[in-house]
Amino acid sequence: MPGQVGSILPLVLEKMEPLPANIRQPEKLLILEGDIYIADKHNISPGEYREAIYSARRQRVNELVSMCIMETRIKDSLGATLSRLMIQPLTGIPLLALTLWAVYQLVGVFVAQTVVAFTEEIVMGEYFEPAARELVSVFFSVDSNIYELLVGHFGVITMTVTYLIGLLLPLVLGFNLILALLEDTGYLPRIATLLDRALTSLGLNGQAVIPLVLGLGCVTMALMSTRLLGSERERRIAIVILALTVPCSAQLAIIATMLAGLGAGFAIVYGLIIFSVFIAGGVIMNKIIPGQSSHLWIDLPPLRLPRVLNVLRKTWNKSRDFIVEAAPIFALGALCLGLLDISGALAAIENTLVPLTVHWLGLPKEAAGGFIMGVIRREFGTADYLPFPCLIYKSW
Repeated sequence: MPGQVGSILPLVLEKMEPLPANIRQPEKLLILEGDIYIADKHNISPGEYREAIYSARRQRVNELVSMCIMETRIKDSLGATLSRLMIQPLTGIPLLALTLWAVYQLVGVFVAQTVVAFTEEIVMGEYFEPAARELVSVFFSVDSNIYELLVGHFGVITMTVTYLIGLLLPLVLGFNLILALLEDTGYLPRIATLLDRALTSLGLNGQAVIPLVLGLGCVTMALMSTRLLGSERERRIAIVILALTVPCSAQLAIIATMLAGLGAGFAIVYGLIIFSVFIAGGVIMNKIIPGQSSHLWIDLPPLRLPRVLNVLRKTWNKSRDFIVEAAPIFALGALCLGLLDISGALAAIENTLVPLTVHWLGLPKEAAGGFIMGVIRREFGTADYLPFPCLIYKSW
């Protein structure tokens, strides 16, 4: 702290010859540590107290750390034992698999099926959309183009609010809640340690787990966090992998909702495809970009129970930021689709793309609208496929 020199410095000063009064305290400290340049500057013999001073500093730092973090020193405590199990491949991989299974059950099953079914079908479908259409019909004729643009099939009000609040918000909240728990418990750095050797084969190290996991929440935030990586080469590889294979929480929300209605088999196939592209992209980039991955240097904080208010605050802040960012883009996309629908251009585009969507991809021709929306924002494009999962399944 400023103005506090510690207990060792006064004792050392007593053993040395009196230093001139015009020497500043930082220079006195350097002389005591044996700095020959500062000592020659003042024609004084350098001291030999570097190790004593450094030891006193380390002791003071340890005292300050012990005031901030209280960790049990019992070797076989539950937290220490669990921490060791998390970073050993034989036990860490099953624990990671169990964690991923729990995440799937929470987000992919409970939120994607139960919660979204309530918010989208009941809250939005039975209450909000009829109320919005009733309100708009007071000001505009039901047969008018304005009515269709506002509350029609691609209505700026109905489609935007239903997708954002009824569909995406519960799922984004679920994913961000999981990320906040992983961060606050201290499990995320242990995943990095566990996967360090595997990621080295892709030209990365275990610390790359942090941007890769953050990408499940927000790819933009994940791209910014690649600055934590040790080299420009690792940052480039991580950015390519994020762009190719890591879907953000909004995209995962759509994907989880679609796959939830198709069964576990489709979810496994999707996971295998993403994993294959992930591995292939990393291996290719590792071969193309010259250099080697840096060694992993990461701090393992003690495992702790997360603070409820802290987790909820982070979850809400990230989810709110997504809604604020996505709302105007979704509204613009719905407006564009509505204009194309009213003018007849959308039907013309769908008919033109039938050889691609229906004959080649096996999708309904209405999927062309999703391709158009995907140009504006990818998760908005995939959201347009939600009415068709059963048709997709039958076509396969």
